[in-house]
Amino acid sequence: MMAFFQQIIQRKADFSFFSLLFKRVSAIQACTGQCSTAHFVLISVLFAMPVSASNYDIERTVSNMLIKNLPSQEVNWLKIKDKPEVLVLFKNSSSVEVKGGVIILHDFDSNPNWPVIVQPLRNYLPRYRWATLSIFMPTYPEAEYPVQIDNLYKETAGRITTGINFLKDKNINPTVIIAQGRTAGMALKYAAENASNNTIQSMVLISAQDIKSIVTSEILATVPNNVLDIIAENDWQEVHLSAKSRLNNANLAGKLKEPPPNLVKSQKVKSLILNKTGNLRYRQEIIAGASHSFDKQHDELLKTIRGWMEKYRND
Repeated sequence: MMAFFQQIIQRKADFSFFSLLFKRVSAIQACTGQCSTAHFVLISVLFAMPVSASNYDIERTVSNMLIKNLPSQEVNWLKIKDKPEVLVLFKNSSSVEVKGGVIILHDFDSNPNWPVIVQPLRNYLPRYRWATLSIFMPTYPEAEYPVQIDNLYKETAGRITTGINFLKDKNINPTVIIAQGRTAGMALKYAAENASNNTIQSMVLISAQDIKSIVTSEILATVPNNVLDIIAENDWQEVHLSAKSRLNNANLAGKLKEPPPNLVKSQKVKSLILNKTGNLRYRQEIIAGASHSFDKQHDELLKTIRGWMEKYRND
């Protein structure tokens, strides 16, 4: 069945609905405990929909299937202005004392409980006094025309803002944003445009990729937050290319040059030696032996992120 969809997608006719369907089915297959059942149920449900079904209809269907295997207290629906409700998965700190909130942005065409990277993060960090909020990201457009990317950014920004407000309503602040893949550029752009409100504490990018009109290395210079940029040694070529560009531009990021105020002199010297860019607000970390999915290095990935959040958070 999956091979059938792949053959359809490879043809040049306009089968964008089927392409989107294939991506969502793939996501459900990977994230549910009953893969084959979820696969065929989802196909049955989506084929019962009109071909003109919106991305929101498909997103809601996937969300409803996703939450069947999740604790009800983690499931929340956020209303974003005049848009349909969006699924977010909230997990509070295991301790009464909460250090802050972590907004997790999965890569597009994935989901907020993706078993690779996303699910481990949202379950791991609450054990160390961080609350996590994993937000369902909008569907990536079939073509990267500027107007479509702009609309995607507006949709993403709306979800980030609503997520931040959700945490504020629970008296959880400041906020750390962890963004994976193509959402990284969106998150950086959002941080740059919302620098004045001092809400975002620091940022973590995982296998960040550039997309048309949103180039991560260009945006980095205007982001005032601490940024940890993680890539896998055996990551995708486009990830390595954009990472190299960000590293080359790190010293040009004037607003990032001042060290975090909570670093003492000896820590500063040690950090500069390890960082090699001379820029204490930006650090690029390559995890040895890891692939794009970090499937065999999840523990190292999680510890690297938590260590950064503890040491480099803006005080």
